[in-house]
Amino acid sequence: MDDIGIAKDSFVRHLTEDASALRREHHAAFKKTLLMAYWIEGKSIEALEKEFNFYTGAIHRLGEELSWLTGCLAEIAASFAVEPETLRKFQALQERLAYGLPEKGLDWGPLIRRRLLMRQEVLSLLTAGYDSPSAVHDDDLKHLQEFLSKETVKIVAAHKSNASIREERLSSDYVIVLDKGRLDRFKINGKTVELSKQQSRLLRRLAANAGECVPYEALLQEMWPDGTGDRKKMFRQKSEIVKRVEQALGKKDVKDLIEISKGEGMVLKASIVRN
Repeated sequence: MDDIGIAKDSFVRHLTEDASALRREHHAAFKKTLLMAYWIEGKSIEALEKEFNFYTGAIHRLGEELSWLTGCLAEIAASFAVEPETLRKFQALQERLAYGLPEKGLDWGPLIRRRLLMRQEVLSLLTAGYDSPSAVHDDDLKHLQEFLSKETVKIVAAHKSNASIREERLSSDYVIVLDKGRLDRFKINGKTVELSKQQSRLLRRLAANAGECVPYEALLQEMWPDGTGDRKKMFRQKSEIVKRVEQALGKKDVKDLIEISKGEGMVLKASIVRN
């Protein structure tokens, strides 16, 4: 638009304020699209309310609905084996729509989801140069008090060294598709992986609580109900699953797919789709 002498802001304002500039059936959709574009750029909620005549609750609901739809698109894309970078972009957009944040600030997202921080507080942190909780150091806490409440600074201080916060992100590098009718296989990022009976039991038990630590004893009970298994056998099956995934995806290292929580259990780091 700038190339033909039309300012972007005036062009957008004209279309959102004058429905006659577009077909009636397209005007609402175009307005919502622009609203969400500004939402994920980090524009203030007050400015969005004023410019688009939407209430705060309606903006949040629209973001949540589009985030859910984008997540579905990411899962469909994964089932068709799209490039990992394309999948990552889908997943990042899913988070941005949910939180109303630019991509650089998504590591703060879990704290918004937990209702520990508000979007505007995170935007203030981003403006001050703190792109993630880990970017905040002890020496910065006094500076934060200049634009955040004492309670908010306490919350930031309590989570600035919490490495698990990033692991709570909505996105995942892996999307697993499980078929109820085929227990001997699964798809990961569009690629089929064959499994033995014990491997299938292990994977499906982990998938039932994806993202959470499943205790070793629960896994052993699932894999060997007769009590003939042990942790050594279980780790061997876990290693075999990782090996088969590496072969299917053509990657040398996917050890982050199944994380070991020493002395406690295993965590499957993937989004799950069930057919």
